[in-house]
Amino acid sequence: MIGLDIEAPEQLKAENFRFIKGDILTLETEWLLQEVGKADVVISDLAPKTTGISLVDTSRSLALAEKALEALTNIVQLSRDKNLRFGFNEWIRAQDGIPMGQDWQTWSAAMYLYAATCVEKESTLFFDDMREKTKQDKGHD
Repeated sequence: MIGLDIEAPEQLKAENFRFIKGDILTLETEWLLQEVGKADVVISDLAPKTTGISLVDTSRSLALAEKALEALTNIVQLSRDKNLRFGFNEWIRAQDGIPMGQDWQTWSAAMYLYAATCVEKESTLFFDDMREKTKQDKGHD
């Protein structure tokens, strides 16, 4: 397990955990790939430091989303099935961290495609509509 952040975690210490101090926005994906190798699973909880200025915060979020998608695309392990180009393992066994999903499972693949589309369109499809409807229902502009 590898963690990457600008600040080191205070309490997360584990034998199988490695922390890399860095900023994903300035980190070269090729360097990261050489440093950590291919991964069966990539999880991200990237969030920008917010300012309260919508335009700035949105721009920062989009930049992080684009970089996370780039890293995911380059670091995710190729499929275990030699007939498939990429594998999307649906779940990991908690006891030992071994990916147990099957390459044909679609949820992870669907989320990857959704993320790619959101980055491309600079929008969170479906959720933008939900937020707008909520504003209208509450009488906001």
